[in-house]
Amino acid sequence: MLMEIRLRKIRARQQRKLNSSYLALYKNITSYIHLSTLKNIEKEEILQEILDIMLQAQLEGKSIDSFIGADYEMFCDSVIKEYSKSHDYRILNAFQGYIKYTILGLLAFALINAISSQSLSSLSITISQFIVINAISIFIVPLSKKIQKERISAPKYQKYYVTVNNIKGIYVLIAFIGFPMIFKAILEKMYGKEILGYKISLLANWHYLILAIVAIASIEIYKRLRCSN
Repeated sequence: MLMEIRLRKIRARQQRKLNSSYLALYKNITSYIHLSTLKNIEKEEILQEILDIMLQAQLEGKSIDSFIGADYEMFCDSVIKEYSKSHDYRILNAFQGYIKYTILGLLAFALINAISSQSLSSLSITISQFIVINAISIFIVPLSKKIQKERISAPKYQKYYVTVNNIKGIYVLIAFIGFPMIFKAILEKMYGKEILGYKISLLANWHYLILAIVAIASIEIYKRLRCSN
């Protein structure tokens, strides 16, 4: 709810930059999107993206028809359809990314520990390191998405994403900092501080790594099959 209100306030400020003809069209689009069955937060995200497109077109002196077309209702219908379809992909991509970065983190920490102990035969991590790895994975998933989005955005139009991304970044940062602290505190309370130093052998739990890799591959296959349909 808080995120939705902030996005709405940002959008209200930014739409004032539109000229009269662009603003009239954007208000029609806003009314049409609000009639959809999407969640309120999803509507705000769509409207922000459309506003970014219109601001870019206005800055470059281009006709908005080159982006939206002659029928704004048809454009809105296609956006709503694609957004609804891509919702599952975003969840799958986030989960897939989390597993991938967690595996890479586990291998990196285990290798560092093995080199430090001068015993490559024992690839293991501590519970404390496992918690940190999960926190890093949670942080990297939205960060990598943001970087990819900025790479495909035009330079003049990146600035319109900054405020929205910063809002999302605050929540990600809170989760990144809060997750390990809270989880560590719970473990210490239940089992004592020594539990954080307990070692988990990757070699002894290799089957979990295999399952994780299979999960990544299965998600990728599923996405490709859906795309081909």
